[in-house]
Amino acid sequence: MLPSEHLHKIQSNYAYLLRELDTLHSGLLDRLVNDDVLKLHEKMQVDVLTLPHKRCEKLLSILRRKTQKEYELFLQALDATNQSHIAYVLKLEGSFSIFGM
Repeated sequence: MLPSEHLHKIQSNYAYLLRELDTLHSGLLDRLVNDDVLKLHEKMQVDVLTLPHKRCEKLLSILRRKTQKEYELFLQALDATNQSHIAYVLKLEGSFSIFGM
């Protein structure tokens, strides 16, 4: 399971992630499958959803059950799919929330 500090980062930036995370056009899901962060059936659980915020909710739900290493690969995948602004927010120290800005 994901360490509590990463769970807190996801939770405290949840609205931002739902708004900003591109799970459809970025290639993020394919990258996560290639990096063994997502299993094919997990990717399919996201792919069947049509609304962008529902896709993000599902991906974040899956990520919460991943390991520290898989979370780090997720951050790298964000960088690789032109979503480094999201990775930056999730890497910030402390209990920073983009929503509070």
